[in-house]
Amino acid sequence: REVPLESVDAAIHRINVEAATPGTQFVARDEQRRVRLALERMTEPGRSVLVERTWHGAPFAELGEPRDCSAAAARRLWARAVRELRQRLAQID
Repeated sequence: REVPLESVDAAIHRINVEAATPGTQFVARDEQRRVRLALERMTEPGRSVLVERTWHGAPFAELGEPRDCSAAAARRLWARAVRELRQRLAQID
């Protein structure tokens, strides 16, 4: 199941832009931009699993169910998605 970009927007909005100073607000907005680009470039089902687990707190068993896999397999899928996100973030200036 693919996560719509609106859900990605909601997840990214959780990166705090209500920082204390203009400098920290700039950094938070830049981080939002980078995360959004990285998530947009990710493949499915990695992006969906990452958003559902990391930002929405879905348990691994719940992630595995619609994908016909065990909680352990969903956990491995999530770990691969985290690695993919890190790689994609490293490619974005």
